Amino acid sequence: MRFRLVHQGQTTPLESGEYIVGREPGSDVFVDDPLVSRRHARLLVNDTTALLEDLQSENGVFVNERRIRRSVRLMDGDRILVGNRELVFVVDPDPDAVRSSGTVEIAPPSSASWRIPSKTTSGALSTLEADAFQYLGDIAERMIRVGRGGTAERLLQGHLEEVMAAGLALGFVARDIVEAAAITALRLATGLRKAGWIDFVIELHLVLRVPPSAVVTSALRSIVGELPEFDRDKWRSYEQLLTLRMPSMTALDQGLARAFLWLEKP
Repeated sequence: MRFRLVHQGQTTPLESGEYIVGREPGSDVFVDDPLVSRRHARLLVNDTTALLEDLQSENGVFVNERRIRRSVRLMDGDRILVGNRELVFVVDPDPDAVRSSGTVEIAPPSSASWRIPSKTTSGALSTLEADAFQYLGDIAERMIRVGRGGTAERLLQGHLEEVMAAGLALGFVARDIVEAAAITALRLATGLRKAGWIDFVIELHLVLRVPPSAVVTSALRSIVGELPEFDRDKWRSYEQLLTLRMPSMTALDQGLARAFLWLEKP
């Protein structure tokens, strides 16, 4: 087998050895991005395996939209995100394939569906952190601004689905994760002009039976007028749930629920 790394249409053949990915001039894989550390990641390659590890970079390394916490073995087609740059790991069974044009056919982004898989696990949220949403959301906004909205949605969709899956499986998700996921989904709704992400936010809170945070309600207030095609039946169901549960809520949650219920819809 032969391995190669594709970045911005350029191919780096990977022979046995060590490869440093970073912003430092002279890096084996140079990535010119201010979000990339000087020595960001390391690839260890032999005849049969390529391992990727994060060199304690400030902004992390993501493989197929998941942040890695230890060395991971790369597979054909894996997408590596460092800063806001994507690299693709390619396996060529035929040694002659390395001498090809160096371009890789990348599958088109998935559709705008946010529906979760039918099977979930109790550990669905084990790798998620609220700050990861902020980091990925910032990257996604940059992608949207340069016309890569589908890639931005694909980057975030898996993480958002994990939050929903955990809510359905466990009935509980930490409030900071819920808020971060909701704000991230609303950033997608705004950037992509897709009301389906508003529906995601409402359904997430409906599943968890909790009121939205003040930040989420404020964000909804600013966007529902721009995307009036959101699911009004789902919204009404959530309003009914909050009204029924309000007497048993804490004083803080009652205030949050009232703020949402007073929200004017177009």
